[in-house]
Amino acid sequence: MPYDPFKSFTPVTLVVSAPEMIVVHPSLPAKDMKELIELLKANPGKYSYASPGYGTTPHLACEWLFKLEYGIDVTHVPFQGAAPAVQSTLSGQTPIFHNVLPAVAPHIRQGTMRPLRGRGQQALAVLPGCADARGGRHSGHEVGFWLVVLAPAGRREDTVDVLNRQIARILDLPDVKERLQTIGFDPASSTPGAAAAHMKAETDKWTAVVRDAKIKIE
Repeated sequence: MPYDPFKSFTPVTLVVSAPEMIVVHPSLPAKDMKELIELLKANPGKYSYASPGYGTTPHLACEWLFKLEYGIDVTHVPFQGAAPAVQSTLSGQTPIFHNVLPAVAPHIRQGTMRPLRGRGQQALAVLPGCADARGGRHSGHEVGFWLVVLAPAGRREDTVDVLNRQIARILDLPDVKERLQTIGFDPASSTPGAAAAHMKAETDKWTAVVRDAKIKIE
């Protein structure tokens, strides 16, 4: 990238977070994560999962889960964006898909995708039958979507403070909060320092996954 995410910007606040989850085509016999893992282990190389592309969070999360945690041979099929990956999963061409809740919630409600719930995951109030994928087999396996507001590097502290307070105020408005939660996002305002710490922790986590799973852009 032609910029450094830490040196080129000043974090203002986290804005929203959202669960990510694994969904499957209804024809796949697995009804939960335990059954999916057993199915994939019993059929090495037979099944595939879709992602919005190399290096996206869904790609990294599946490599982390399938390859690093379970040593499973499952084929990654990258697409150019979420929309074609969703369509491939809906058709059953790639029966496994990992993505953020708002992208798959309509299909889960329609019954054209089945959410898989794993041990230790919490049910989501916004979508009964779904589970939050921010918990996994191990406590360290946490995957979630998040957005942060950034300002150019060197922005004055008082300016950042005003932006931070105003964004927090807006996110706390009942209609804004309700709309975000309806589509699967959790309002997540924070201090600038907490936003910076979150960025650093996520960068360290995914750097380790890329290294350990030997992921390369193809």
